[in-house]
Amino acid sequence: MLNLASTHLPLDEFESSVRAALEKARNRDGGWGYRAGTTTRLEPTALALLALGASDQLGQVVARWPHRGGILLEPGIGLSNYAANALAALVGLSADRNRPAPWVIQLLDDLLGVKGRKTAEADPAINRQDNSLRGWPWVDDTFSWVEPTAWCVLALRRGLPHVPADTARERIDEGQRLLLDRVCAPGGWNYGNSNVFRRQLPPYVPTTAVSLLALHGRGEREVRRSADTLYERRLTEASGYALGLTAICLGVYDRSADDVRGALAAQWGKVQYLGNITASALALYAYTAGPTRFEAFRV
Repeated sequence: MLNLASTHLPLDEFESSVRAALEKARNRDGGWGYRAGTTTRLEPTALALLALGASDQLGQVVARWPHRGGILLEPGIGLSNYAANALAALVGLSADRNRPAPWVIQLLDDLLGVKGRKTAEADPAINRQDNSLRGWPWVDDTFSWVEPTAWCVLALRRGLPHVPADTARERIDEGQRLLLDRVCAPGGWNYGNSNVFRRQLPPYVPTTAVSLLALHGRGEREVRRSADTLYERRLTEASGYALGLTAICLGVYDRSADDVRGALAAQWGKVQYLGNITASALALYAYTAGPTRFEAFRV
């Protein structure tokens, strides 16, 4: 567990320091790579603009990007990262949830049609899960995974008034049922399966946090148990990414996260998240968005 006394950075300097680092790392095309000086990518760009209070600029940044319908493709490689697309939709909605820009509506509409590959019925000797459920893949022609499914469910729930309601509710319901089907034994989520070859897999903090955001408002025992698991493990994964998502999720669930916010500052003071832009952006948002009750991720 992180020793909060390990940093010499005063807490009141944390926000300005992270903000300055993000602004310095911005590329000439208006976006961010995963680290300063690297090619612009969708996930760090969307999160950095959200953290800096500039969500309305995302549409301008991605306007000339390659795309397939409303789905944004990563510059230079042409892949459609669906978790990153869902994040882009969330950031676009945060700019104006009542009247989102046309690109946001088209992106949400196209996310409705994305499904992970069909898989054969699960063999009980290998793993226990319902393979008839189809969530979202990371990229085209791959299986359903926890994180992209959770991000897409959350984006569609936030954007529900702006997409075909019946289709959206069906996809949200199936995505949430997939998440509930994949809960690990102690609560929380692994990346894909909860068990394999009759062995239980451990939950991880970031996947648990984003899955809980997607399931917020549901009262199943699995959700309550997973929220308790996240709280118990909130300081056990000391990356800026894990701590940032944890602080956001606990805030949405109205649970105290003061020590997580302190850990965010401590890790920044020690290693500045090793230059990870996504972690820096999540941390800045987690540290500053409490007064809005983390509106961008709340349903």
